[in-house]
Amino acid sequence: MKEIISVESLSKDYIIKNRVSFFNTEKTVKQALKDINFSIKEGEIVGYIGNNGAGKSTTIKLLLGILTTTKGSIKVFGKDPFVNRQKNAKNIGALFGQKSHLWWDLPLIDSFEYLSKIYEVDNKEWLDYLITELDVKEYLYQPVRQLSLGQRMRGEFIASIIHKPKLVFLDEPTIGLDIETKKKIMELILKINEKYNTTIILTTHEISDIEKVCKRMILISDGEINYDGEVKSFKQIFNKYKKLKMYGENIVDLDEEGILPLRTNIDSKEFVFDETKFNVLDIIKLLPNESIITQTEVLDLNLQEVLLVKDKTGDKYE
Repeated sequence: MKEIISVESLSKDYIIKNRVSFFNTEKTVKQALKDINFSIKEGEIVGYIGNNGAGKSTTIKLLLGILTTTKGSIKVFGKDPFVNRQKNAKNIGALFGQKSHLWWDLPLIDSFEYLSKIYEVDNKEWLDYLITELDVKEYLYQPVRQLSLGQRMRGEFIASIIHKPKLVFLDEPTIGLDIETKKKIMELILKINEKYNTTIILTTHEISDIEKVCKRMILISDGEINYDGEVKSFKQIFNKYKKLKMYGENIVDLDEEGILPLRTNIDSKEFVFDETKFNVLDIIKLLPNESIITQTEVLDLNLQEVLLVKDKTGDKYE
């Protein structure tokens, strides 16, 4: 498979001006990205994740050619994305949660038709396929302002890939959406990747989305890449940690090294524990006599919980 994206020794600094007096400002340098390296091949679906301020959005803007690098090099389709932004745009689709492709007062179908003309494409078969897959036919002729969030985001997703791009950036595509719309969008991502070998980069705080569609993930923190590899392998690094779900009454949090309170539900409490140090019976014995346990379950951690454990324990990705 050929390389679609190549990033080598990439750094990006922002100059921040702070006013120190009425006439003077002081400049400080914020390093948003620090010497990062990765490449993405044609047909990959890659999850690009990290906390707020980690450097995700800066990376995407650099790959789209919106920003210039401070140091290092970027190649998208073998070209510098900043210099070749207009040429690359014909092969790139981008969906950002805060940026709309649709015209607010026009029917949804009009936005699709205008965007087709802007991209100089006339592929009715592709548009019909997207409309059918995302079930938007019944409200195609409604003004965008009358659509629900879920309906509008289905329209936004179609608008972002209406020109059948080879590379798609999806930034928080399912945030705040209902379960059915999330499911439809995730299914379509997998279908267009499999059918058309579309390369997709997904940035999201919905870690379950990464698990559903991505085999590979890149984890960025404070402008540095902490992990780049298979989602499955990442979870296996923390395989010694398990989730214990205890049903009952008066179950209290435990303050023991190797046991982390995870969440409290209506009928149960969940803990993460290191099974090299504890078994279930050991944990139950730590509870006070007032705690009544009626049932226990031991489960594997999902990706969101693995990331939480990493933050709390400081364990390394190795």
